[in-house]
This record gives sequence, structure tokens and C-alpha cells, in this order.
Amino acid sequence: MTFLDNLEQLCRIRGESVSHALEAVGLDKSLYPKWKKKPNFTPRGTTVQALCDYFGCSFQTLEPNGRNPKDESDISTALNLVIRQLDDRDKRKLLAYILFTYQEELPDEMQKLRTSY
Repeated sequence: MTFLDNLEQLCRIRGESVSHALEAVGLDKSLYPKWKKKPNFTPRGTTVQALCDYFGCSFQTLEPNGRNPKDESDISTALNLVIRQLDDRDKRKLLAYILFTYQEELPDEMQKLRTSY
């Protein structure tokens, strides 16, 4: 079975649409029709992991032959996925935490943010 087969099966078990599951993890629901056009497509490991966390299943349940996001070095993708799930209030809290707890010298643009925050 492919990633998409497994995702659709988990959604059927839960009684929800794939689009709803995608939105629940902060992804655009328009991804689903795109994935359907490429049935053997597998998204990034961090996307698969976000869906696994949502469904409470292992990575191998959704993508038995895929790569594990723990092996990926793309931290930006992981951060973007987390940030998309935050509301504006929580984004401001996260920004304040980063700006005021970061112990090393901040890049100039972050330094400007800190002084204006």
C-alpha cells in the first residue's frame, strides 16, 4: 500500500476526510487532490510525522518504506509546520521567547526586532 492508501484508510477509520486531517495539522487541504494525481508520491518526512502524530500512529503505519523525519536535516520545514499550527498569540509568545532567551549574539535583523518588541 502507498502512503496515500494508508492515509485514506486512517481517515475512513476515523470517519473524517483527508482534507480535514490535512487542515488539522496545518497543511493546505488542496494538497490532497495533488497527491491523488501522483499515487506513489510521498511527502516530506516531517509532513508524514505530523500526520502520524495527529492519528497517533507510527511512521511506518503511514509510510512503511519511507524516510524517517528524524533523519532529515531540514529543520526549517519542521519549524514551519509547527508555526503554521500556532495562533497569532502563541506566535508572539514564541517570538518573545526566542528573542529574549537566546544567549548568543543575535543576527542584526533579530537584534532590531528585540529592541522594537
